[in-house]
Amino acid sequence: MFTALLFLLRDKRTVGDILLVCGLHEWGHLAVMAVCGARIRAIHLSGFGIRIIPRKSGTEPLLQSIAILLAGPMVNILLFVLMREKMPEMAMISLGTGIYNLLPFVQLDGGAILEMLILGSVHEYGLRMALRLLRMALFAFSAVLVYSYGLEFLPLSAAILQCVINEY
Repeated sequence: MFTALLFLLRDKRTVGDILLVCGLHEWGHLAVMAVCGARIRAIHLSGFGIRIIPRKSGTEPLLQSIAILLAGPMVNILLFVLMREKMPEMAMISLGTGIYNLLPFVQLDGGAILEMLILGSVHEYGLRMALRLLRMALFAFSAVLVYSYGLEFLPLSAAILQCVINEY
């Protein structure tokens, strides 16, 4: 993600838009955590952004955990809907952030949800193999986008490659 952001940081406005969109994404997680009565154990900053680690007791309902994880991307998608006409560039950054966070990589919200659903499944091994193939296919697709449409897709491809590398 850090590599992809470097490419996007062409002007101060874009930097501000990215920071605001990412902040609102995290606020979505925090708001649902507060509604559910969840507490924060730690907050980590990394090349993938901010990671909020809740305090777990082991008795949290699965749907609550999924709701917390989905809250960030849903905020991004809602912002896209609300801003697409008045602030189209920021709306697209928000939509991209929301969709990116739903990708099936463990360090992203979508992958964390899939991990919770797969863990302990009778077909866990097969599902993990299918996910590996899907992740590789996503990277291959992003590389084809770069080849076909140019450097505007390079940040996405770099971010997905970084996710693939971190998975293994």
